[in-house]
Amino acid sequence: MKLNLLIIEDVPRIVSSWEEKIAFYAVEDPPVYTLTPTFVTNLLDAQKAIEHTTFDAAVVDIRLDEGGGQTFHGNDVLAELASKSLTVCAVYTGEPGTEVVDDHQKDFVRVFQKGEGEIERILEWLDSKADMISAIQTMKDSFNKAMAKAFTHSIWPRWSYWLNGEQEQDFASQALTRHMATHLHASFLNEVSTVHPEEYYFRW
Repeated sequence: MKLNLLIIEDVPRIVSSWEEKIAFYAVEDPPVYTLTPTFVTNLLDAQKAIEHTTFDAAVVDIRLDEGGGQTFHGNDVLAELASKSLTVCAVYTGEPGTEVVDDHQKDFVRVFQKGEGEIERILEWLDSKADMISAIQTMKDSFNKAMAKAFTHSIWPRWSYWLNGEQEQDFASQALTRHMATHLHASFLNEVSTVHPEEYYFRW
């Protein structure tokens, strides 16, 4: 299974350790994931990476050196990931307790203290989340395919003229979002004859 991994770390020695451990991980028999790591060292580069790439998992150092001064910008990265993605996160910090993790994030976020052997433990923890990550990947793939089909076959032919007027732009965009959600809901329900009882919690 492919796994896009974002690593936010500003200490070159630790970055080198990550590169080494990931190389060793790749030759395990067999590795759970095919890892594709992206390394960034600061908040701005992390935000750009999150904006342009879909990550399955992230490793976040809380204290980052920004312009020669120590910050807690890793918490901003965590908040960015929580608000824009479905990303499993390992907090890798020398100061546990400085992280800001909401209760609803705790199944997706685990804190690791920097030290000998912790990179291997993070990789093992990510391995243990393989079922969750696989389910998220499958869900996103299903959404993308269903959205593409609904948009090109049904929604856009009827909605394109709504987006020509500048005054109607905000209204049309919001309505288009609702229209897409309705199509997706109907599409996925039509694929099955039964639904999970938990789905009624969200419907009602």
